[in-house]
Amino acid sequence: MADAACSGCGYNQQRPVGSKRGWALWQCERCGTVCVWPQPTPEQLASIYSCSAGYFATASKDLALTSSSSAWLVDAELRAVGISPGRFLDVGCSTGQLIYHLRALGWSVEGIDVNREAVRTAQENGLDASLCELEDYIGHDGAFDVVYMGDVIEHVRVPLRTLRSAHKLLRGGGVLVARTPNAACSFAKATLVLAKQVHFPWPHSEAPYHLHEFTPMGLGELCDRAGFEVLSVRLTGKTPFLYTLGSTGLFDELKTTMKHSGRYRLNSHLLFSLPKLVGTAALLAPFYVYSRFADRVRATGHAIRLIARRRDYR
Repeated sequence: MADAACSGCGYNQQRPVGSKRGWALWQCERCGTVCVWPQPTPEQLASIYSCSAGYFATASKDLALTSSSSAWLVDAELRAVGISPGRFLDVGCSTGQLIYHLRALGWSVEGIDVNREAVRTAQENGLDASLCELEDYIGHDGAFDVVYMGDVIEHVRVPLRTLRSAHKLLRGGGVLVARTPNAACSFAKATLVLAKQVHFPWPHSEAPYHLHEFTPMGLGELCDRAGFEVLSVRLTGKTPFLYTLGSTGLFDELKTTMKHSGRYRLNSHLLFSLPKLVGTAALLAPFYVYSRFADRVRATGHAIRLIARRRDYR
């Protein structure tokens, strides 16, 4: 893995920086992008993203009851770079919440996802949703004004291949919108040092759910290699402490049990996990407090929001 190409910038020098849930993490020495290697098999990934594993277990079935705030934000971001409502493809649409509300804002929407239960929910809410991967969404070349990937690119096995597939689906001048966690935010960088020094699970990583953790530099260069011109990059959001605490991987069984109940509530499993929970929270609290101040000083944030325009390959 040391001389393998980085998923972001393509640089051929990576170093091991720790592990998460038993999966090894490697970091590019040029752009800082982190990847899981070796990657899970397709069969392992199918099991990870199943409802039996707690995935989508708390998702709403009636999209009319869900928030429209994300749709308003995406619509505003696109209008800010001169993109008016047109044909919109949501890659990894989940249950379709985003496109359900974008449709009300004048967009012609479609969605694809690899989770059967999620796609069924989208279809039951009247949405044009398909069960497939992006590379298999054929017959639509040059059809879309926008290809949206919200919290998707970190999950795919070969990001460059995925973005080149998105490139083919866009019309000339169409745009890619991508959102992904920021591996260069202050909390991620500080706790990576902790992970390397004392072999603590890196809280920022969601391996094996996330196969890659991108930095702004890595994601920007990935887009350039795939045939896109980056129009804007925004680093937004605060690192959610409770989410981060859970993402250490030390309470996976507890989280799964709570998700299966349909809501987060106290149960007997918490009694056995409580000492570990308190100890981990105490360890991470100073890093969290530091990161809140550091992100403000550095004008960075927990998430990368990128918009890139399609151009011809070089």
